[in-house]
Amino acid sequence: MIIPKYNTNIIPLFTDPKSQDFKRKGVDITSIPLINKALGGFEKGELIIITAPPGQGKTQLARTFCLDFIKQGLNCVYLSFEMRYNQLLGMFIQAGLGDMSEKLEILKPELETEQDITFVEHLSKSNFDVLVVDDLQALEEKYSAYRHTDNMSLVIRGLAQRLKDIARNTNKIVITMVHTRKDAINSRESSLADIAYSGGIAQVADTVLSIKTDKEGYAIIEIAKARFSGARIKVKCKSVNKNFIELSEYDEPNPAKLVNSLYN
Repeated sequence: MIIPKYNTNIIPLFTDPKSQDFKRKGVDITSIPLINKALGGFEKGELIIITAPPGQGKTQLARTFCLDFIKQGLNCVYLSFEMRYNQLLGMFIQAGLGDMSEKLEILKPELETEQDITFVEHLSKSNFDVLVVDDLQALEEKYSAYRHTDNMSLVIRGLAQRLKDIARNTNKIVITMVHTRKDAINSRESSLADIAYSGGIAQVADTVLSIKTDKEGYAIIEIAKARFSGARIKVKCKSVNKNFIELSEYDEPNPAKLVNSLYN
């Protein structure tokens, strides 16, 4: 077989030593054990998208994951376009940050140029493990020389791809949030098509987690996409001190069943 030469290093899979004993080495999600079991944790180099209607827990779930990782010794940067610094820090303290504050950096961009994806790319070169961007739809491409269209589906998809590139190129876990479409807020089942400007966003992400609130007021966190395990589960959670805590396994009739996964 003749392979043309490009400016890259192509290693045939069957000769790559890493392919002989590949094993996923994700960082555990200890706060929600069912999600962790289904996904095998989050691995560095992955993009995780959290989607939900406004006010149903996107920020809280990201904060839960951050505290999880901080307790495991990882350094996290939380980039917020939505909340004031003191407000967000207060929530982290209430959630149990304690004396681990040196593991968390909260950034609230003030300048217009800091709301551009190029600022995030520059930031990602620093030494940390987890980046949270709250949220994807607040980012811009005005200063990056990449935006050639006003089609927001294409713009948001491009931003998601660049966050994925950041994760892969800097070996970081990147978490971001997006709203669901207004006409999908009241739907009973989660779908990747529920994501606002959904064209291509879900394709870029390694994991998509959806949040909806049931009639009792509990959060139902669903794995809508899991690139590496194929798992589809729902987990019922309650909010305790600004964190999500797994309440019970939610799938019926067998709550412990992991649907369409490697664990069946």
